[in-house]
Amino acid sequence: MSVTVYIALLGWPVVALVLFTWLPARRAAIASYLGAWMFLPQMSPFIYENLPEYDKAAASALGVLLGTVIFSPGTFFKFKPSWFDLPMLLWLIVPLFSAIANDVGGSMTKSAYGGMTMIITQTMIWGVPYYMGRCYFQDFGALRDLAMGVFIAGLVYAPLCLLEVRFAPRLHLWVYGSHAHSFVQTIRLGGFRPTVFMQHGLMVGLFMASSTVVGFWLWLSGARKVMWGLPMSSLVGFMIVTTLFCKSAGALVLMVVAMGTLLVLYYMNSRVAVVALILIAPTYVVTRTAGLWTGDQLVSVSQDFFGAERAGSIDGRMYNEDLFTERAAERPWLGWSGWNRFQVIDHNGKLMSTPDGMWVIARGQFGFVGLLAIGTFLLIPAILLSVRFSEKTWLRPEFGPTVALTIITLMFTIDCLMNAMISPLYILVIGGLIAVLPHARIVGAKQNRPRSGHAPRSLAHP
Repeated sequence: MSVTVYIALLGWPVVALVLFTWLPARRAAIASYLGAWMFLPQMSPFIYENLPEYDKAAASALGVLLGTVIFSPGTFFKFKPSWFDLPMLLWLIVPLFSAIANDVGGSMTKSAYGGMTMIITQTMIWGVPYYMGRCYFQDFGALRDLAMGVFIAGLVYAPLCLLEVRFAPRLHLWVYGSHAHSFVQTIRLGGFRPTVFMQHGLMVGLFMASSTVVGFWLWLSGARKVMWGLPMSSLVGFMIVTTLFCKSAGALVLMVVAMGTLLVLYYMNSRVAVVALILIAPTYVVTRTAGLWTGDQLVSVSQDFFGAERAGSIDGRMYNEDLFTERAAERPWLGWSGWNRFQVIDHNGKLMSTPDGMWVIARGQFGFVGLLAIGTFLLIPAILLSVRFSEKTWLRPEFGPTVALTIITLMFTIDCLMNAMISPLYILVIGGLIAVLPHARIVGAKQNRPRSGHAPRSLAHP
């Protein structure tokens, strides 16, 4: 394994500390999390039996934690527990109960140890970015910083994506000595699909689509009209073209649907499209789990719009979901625990299927308890936005970043139906939204259309 992998993973906490010396703590946290996920290697040389893995998720979490401890320790005490934190808490501790229920290791002690190991891993991937989001982003100005960070990150990544579209996905190979994923899966439509330094081209596609949607609504809502002396419309157009070249059909569909949802909101003053987005994930999971829908229609639509290759991929996912659903039904409440125990194996001990969707993995490992926890957690911001604020409020420039961030959490939630590309970006965003939306109040203006991109003046907290 290349020495650059060791240098990057061990050196990232130092990079994070440098960022905290250069930037205000909140912006340093944003840059540290996004930078780690955008540029750290996919592999990890630090894998030891019965110990949590030190990978890019752990490195990014450690960097932000160290920076906060040294430069902004008071931030930790800004966290105020609420009922809305319960789904995340349950998601973090359910591995322990699942391990004990399955008698992993053959004794209570070994089961508890295995469960605690999974809790540590779960905490690094999910818990730390959520907690940091809850602590750092507690007002609308902070969410504006986060939205701008997401859009700028996309602009930074765009040239690297276009480079790999032209010359093939080789950046990870050049820097870290190996491809991030199977090179065959980067070949699309007679060219290449970029992976840059992320897990897969699918993750890059969703990241770029999310960044584009954020920029699109910042521009359309009037929250930001100019950046670096350039009109936002031009920057958004550049991002749209780059996302198209990422050649990820699912991400493109999500980008188009998200933009369509925002256009319905903008021109019709209606939240109906947002509500429809909220319902997609739970409806899919319930109908697939209960065997009420086979997914054949989705395969047909994929065939018509994206061709036989994409349709075959969707058909394979449906088949795998059916196998995992049958397997999960044997341990319905707390699942099979970790270590691939939820996998479907034939009589020769060979794996019969590959899990794709996050919901399938969550149910297989941690049963309905885990599935309910993660599903609720992912949807809380969008539900709060829909219940607590009117469409007129959504259209105000100072509220634009909040709406944009909420929409990309829905994009991530829907993507989790088909993929398990976990990124701390969306978890950080959800943490911030849950810190703000339950308690925020709107003061003043009664406008229907956004008119300016000035700093917030009429959004407040009690």
